[in-house]
Amino acid sequence: WEVELTKSERVVFSPLVAAGLIVAGCGSSGAGKRLIAVRPGDPANGTPGEEAYEVKGGLPYVPTPIAYQGLLFLWSDSGVVSCLDAATGEDHWRERVEGTFYGSPVRVGDRLYCMSRQGKMVVLAAAKDFKQLAAFDLGEPSFATPALANAVMFLRTHSHLMAVGRRGQ
Repeated sequence: WEVELTKSERVVFSPLVAAGLIVAGCGSSGAGKRLIAVRPGDPANGTPGEEAYEVKGGLPYVPTPIAYQGLLFLWSDSGVVSCLDAATGEDHWRERVEGTFYGSPVRVGDRLYCMSRQGKMVVLAAAKDFKQLAAFDLGEPSFATPALANAVMFLRTHSHLMAVGRRGQ
């Protein structure tokens, strides 16, 4: 099965599965233009894939969304962060955070972390209600996504690699 997403726009962020739906997006000129959630088809019984919902405006182009506990978090390149119901696409909140973003957010527990191009780490609650928990300067720009391994978060800026966490955990 297949569902057409775009004819002339680029797909940059990675698709993901949320609430049993496949979520994908496209855009151009550094901005997300369209995000769709697709109910997968079943070739064994001839069921085609079908669009469950579509979202427009304030969308990511480069950063990949995060799905967590029935919620879908969209972190746009321009710093607009949205929380949707993953199954229906219904908005819970949409807020602007400081900075512009190339790297994708990551989730640790009930927190979302994303580094801005300007070198600030922004930390939000991964929750149905918006709450910015922190923002701190890393000292230089970053276009990277944090990496997570063995209870350590690795952060790459233009000239440094940092490891944040407890040694030996």
